[in-house]
Amino acid sequence: EALAVARAEGRATYLLTGLDGERRRLSATEAGALGERAARAVAHGRPALIGETILDPILPPLHLVVCGAGPDAAPLVAAAIRQGWRVDVVDPRRSWLRPERFPGARLLDAEPVDAAEATAAGEWTAVVIMSHDYLRDAAFMGSFLGRGVTYLGVLGPRDRTERLLAELPDPPADDLSVLHAPAGLDLGADGAEQVATSIVAEILAVLHGRSGGHLRDRPGPIHG
Repeated sequence: EALAVARAEGRATYLLTGLDGERRRLSATEAGALGERAARAVAHGRPALIGETILDPILPPLHLVVCGAGPDAAPLVAAAIRQGWRVDVVDPRRSWLRPERFPGARLLDAEPVDAAEATAAGEWTAVVIMSHDYLRDAAFMGSFLGRGVTYLGVLGPRDRTERLLAELPDPPADDLSVLHAPAGLDLGADGAEQVATSIVAEILAVLHGRSGGHLRDRPGPIHG
């Protein structure tokens, strides 16, 4: 029951199994405190051998929050849902939040400053800010920085994001480590569909602790 609750709430849970078959359920914080190898496993949601025990992750579907319901948001939502992710679209403009535009997503007409609270963003959440309105984007960014999300992507040029950050109180450096701006991998993407692909690819790379480079350049096995 506790595992089901953790998955429903979007929290990762870990099972630590000993040679005798005894199991302990740990939170991500508890699991990460078991040592460097465990911390790396928790960071990337992967199993690990810790001494004479096995640490197994039980991960919920990734929670993606799309901030802004403009035309380019629809391809991103569709691509995320194809991954099996749980998707929220947040925009204060209620008329933009039409179910036929975002099938399968939860639509929230929250104010940007309240977006993190409205979506219950946490450790297994990725956020993409794409309202294309400077003040709204600044408010969205301020809402999600400090929430411990896994990924925070911002559409638009790098210097625009730097100006957005300048609008906010100085965030801790740890918060900025999750910031990806411009959002997406360098695929030469052109158009909303391709940009959505590059963003989903970058989120997957971050989740798995990869750089998003060519598999042909990766030494050793391609899995693990």
